[in-house]
Amino acid sequence: MLSSLVSVGLKNHEPERAQEFARRAIQLVPDSGFASWDLANALQEGGDEAGAERQLLKTIDLDPSLQGAWVSLVFLYEKQGRQSDRIAVLDRYLRWDPQNIWFRQLKTILSQP
Repeated sequence: MLSSLVSVGLKNHEPERAQEFARRAIQLVPDSGFASWDLANALQEGGDEAGAERQLLKTIDLDPSLQGAWVSLVFLYEKQGRQSDRIAVLDRYLRWDPQNIWFRQLKTILSQP
């Protein structure tokens, strides 16, 4: 339910409201990767890239299977011009899931000059 309210807040361009709902979800289920990812998205939408980065890293620690969180972090680093960090994130993911072809291809593409 709260995740849906986060989505509505983001869709309506109300990142502060989305952050409020995401924080409430995290209070209710602190080990939820999905709630953590919702907060990261709301922080990024609100322009808090440092907060979004911290939350994405926490999301990945909570639930490494959330591929979207990894991709969001890679593209956040891309936006910030942090090429070595984006490759490090892909390498970390591939250590967790070495057979993932999509992430291997993404790393190949992003590694090219």
